[in-house]
Amino acid sequence: MVESITNTVWNFTQSFPEPLQWVAILVAGAIPLFEGHGAAVLGIAIGVQPVAATISAIAGNLVSMLVFASLSNYLRDKITPQRQARKKERIHHLYNRYGVPLVSLIAEVWLPSALTTILLISFGATKRQVIIWQTVTIIVWSVGMALIATGVITVLV
Repeated sequence: MVESITNTVWNFTQSFPEPLQWVAILVAGAIPLFEGHGAAVLGIAIGVQPVAATISAIAGNLVSMLVFASLSNYLRDKITPQRQARKKERIHHLYNRYGVPLVSLIAEVWLPSALTTILLISFGATKRQVIIWQTVTIIVWSVGMALIATGVITVLV
């Protein structure tokens, strides 16, 4: 499934004229599971200038996260509590123990930022706090992956 998504996004970005490929990277960054860090790596891999690829990927991921934060904040009180799934229980435990900052940074390993945003707000975190820490997380992960991708591509070429 991940390979199929990656191939689809790769073909999508390649279909854009070279000067507009940053727009495709922005769209890719907004896709949950692909995220800013995946879109930054993709942009660099297809030849978009690394800084432009990373900024576009971060912007797309931030837009997606802000939409999910706004929706989940609005719906938090409207949805009846349901049995927590195992991943949600794990994230809730981390939230109770470490708070929004650490959960935001660590959860990126397991979950898309959109889902982490929804979960944190459903646990009672403020929309403002979640947006701030998810923004930090998206930037850290995207820049980190872009730096790794740039280094790997430099070594391979």
